[in-house]
Amino acid sequence: MICDLGIMGERMQKFPDMYMKHSVYTWVTIAALALAVAGCERKSEWSVDYDGTMKEVAAQDGLALVLVDGPGWNAPSVQLSRNLLKSQEFREFVRENRIRLIEVAIPDPRGRGVSPKRAEELDKVVLRYDVHGLPHLALSDSAGFSYAVVNETNAREGMRVLREGMEFRRAFETKLTAAKAAQGDERVGLLMQAREMLPENWRTKYPGLDDAIIESDPEDKTGLKGMRDRRQLFRDQLEELNKEADKRMGDLKGVPQPEALQRLSTALIQLSREKTWLPEVQYRIFKTIAICFLSEKRIGEAQIWLQKAVDADPESPDAENLRKEIVRLQKGEEEKKKSSDEPVSQPTEK
Repeated sequence: MICDLGIMGERMQKFPDMYMKHSVYTWVTIAALALAVAGCERKSEWSVDYDGTMKEVAAQDGLALVLVDGPGWNAPSVQLSRNLLKSQEFREFVRENRIRLIEVAIPDPRGRGVSPKRAEELDKVVLRYDVHGLPHLALSDSAGFSYAVVNETNAREGMRVLREGMEFRRAFETKLTAAKAAQGDERVGLLMQAREMLPENWRTKYPGLDDAIIESDPEDKTGLKGMRDRRQLFRDQLEELNKEADKRMGDLKGVPQPEALQRLSTALIQLSREKTWLPEVQYRIFKTIAICFLSEKRIGEAQIWLQKAVDADPESPDAENLRKEIVRLQKGEEEKKKSSDEPVSQPTEK
């Protein structure tokens, strides 16, 4: 995808922080090495078959505690084990709530000895549970939704966190059960209340919830159907844009990076004028063009396209960063002009 700035690695090596194409697994394992975090003691009651155990959890409509950890021992893992995993209270909590235990071990931080298939499986788990450090213990349902997360920062309060997670789960399930028994606007209202209980990043992802609301709300009073349709249009336009840009850029094998960037900016400028794109898509187009110009040190043109991106979608989460970048570039150009305008002192003859 040309216009998804996070995956332009091979073509855009000049901007590694923006364009490098690494798997989530790579980054997490590197972070694990940097932080020297380690895994917990292997126990027979912890299953290492994530997919198989999760299928059993789904069949029972149950919960699992998923422990994502690294190799060896060190302070964070020792603390989690001592303060939580080895405690009698934890064991009773697991038994009373019939929770399955799953351990996902991140191997050597440099990825040695990891097959592509295993790396893909680890990527899936790391993405699903939004793992940013190890150890990471999630109270999860079969869909991968975390009702509670225990890590290095709250290991001493682990049981409180897990019990609060169970209370949230019960309240959420109670709301869904009440909605199933209701009809019409009452059913829609209860489902929307359940939806609002979820973290914002999970509201569109929780399996079947939006489908149930849209089905119960034929007039789209909630606006969910309209939002879903717009998200689909965005994905369709982005896919169309990427394919067309790739076609216009041609074969880039062996093409020097400056020329590849120039081809990209030319293709995107043409495409931006040929069709009316959604604001979110325009934002990506203009921002990518600006970055291409920055790579060529064409600062004035880069500023213009950055401003176009901000104007296209001013509510974008990244728009404020672009505004700051515009100001920074402007100050840099002013300082450069001021420096060039200063008279050069001539040496005095003796």
